[in-house]
Amino acid sequence: MENKKIVIFIILALIVVSIIFVAFFNKNDSESPLIQETENVGDIIVPPITDYEGDENWSEAITKIKDIDSDKEVYFTESCKAEPLSNLSGTIYLSLVPQNSDKMGIYGIDVDTGAISDFLVDDSKSYYGINFSNDGSMISFVSKDENGSSVMIASANGKNIRRVTKESSDHIINPQIYDNNSKVLFSRSEYPAPNIPESSKIYSSDLNGNEVFLTEGNNPLLSPDEKKMLFMKVAGIYLFDMETLEQKRVIELRDAEGEIIFNKLMSKARISQDKSKLIVSYAGPGENSLYSFEIISWSPFQYRLKAVINQPSFFWEAFSPDSNYVAVQAGDIVFSDKFLDGKKVSYFESQNTRLAIFDTCNFDEVKSFDLEKKFNLIDMFVDFWR
Repeated sequence: MENKKIVIFIILALIVVSIIFVAFFNKNDSESPLIQETENVGDIIVPPITDYEGDENWSEAITKIKDIDSDKEVYFTESCKAEPLSNLSGTIYLSLVPQNSDKMGIYGIDVDTGAISDFLVDDSKSYYGINFSNDGSMISFVSKDENGSSVMIASANGKNIRRVTKESSDHIINPQIYDNNSKVLFSRSEYPAPNIPESSKIYSSDLNGNEVFLTEGNNPLLSPDEKKMLFMKVAGIYLFDMETLEQKRVIELRDAEGEIIFNKLMSKARISQDKSKLIVSYAGPGENSLYSFEIISWSPFQYRLKAVINQPSFFWEAFSPDSNYVAVQAGDIVFSDKFLDGKKVSYFESQNTRLAIFDTCNFDEVKSFDLEKKFNLIDMFVDFWR
């Protein structure tokens, strides 16, 4: 009888071990290490943390999102506590076109009082796309005249303006000073729709205009140590190693039908000044959304999707210095087709446009500025907040 119990015990133990063994190997065969267990939060399926180690056997990081009901605006993946509004301060730098003018200039708006002041304005050319260096001593921006666009640098007060690029281009986007103020990173496009990622190329240049081509794409965003950069392609967000020149896709958004969400007419990405928050906005006929990410780590690259925001227009963003707020161009985006050199090109414009400030916790609109009396807001870029 005792021997019979022992035999039964051994058989049961073998069965349990076999189940564990099979489950372990099936788990390894079927699961990608990039797609961790998901949690259902409303209409969003979100990996708690999605990471990318760079292992050649791993596929790219993917975040899958269900269909979103059109009557909802904001979808959160977790709760948070908004910062007090008393922290709102500083100057937001905007690229605007005054009424009765065709030249864009850079203006500063005081967040507390709403007072607007000229910063870089010239009746003979346009200035736009300002960024401040990490130490705040220099600025980079774009100058555009009848010959095309050029990368410019200057002192932080707008004095001592100097041209960097040797030749003009159709479009230059988001120049930014880096490497101890010795280089400028920017994207260039020779096409009429420069915010379509695959129409652009990313370059690095020293301050004497000696350029190095890095990769195809746009919206380059540097890591804290400037050894890596995120940038956009139609298929998503890629991570580029500035030393090895290797690149990997690290964020891909697909809807429930498997369509790549970033594959839209207009796409843009902005990163907070402390490099911990990322916002990606896209615009297409009949659909415009913004995705808010938290960057957990740059090496290995880890991120968390924080919120999905459906807005008629939520484009051209700039984070506050403390990363708790984001200033945006808000309004209604309207698409239309125009003909350029005999080719049909899709254009968009924003109507009912205003400068709005949202907190990055609940994405509540906490403040707005009506600029329509002084500026033509069809073209408005929200560049920098300091």
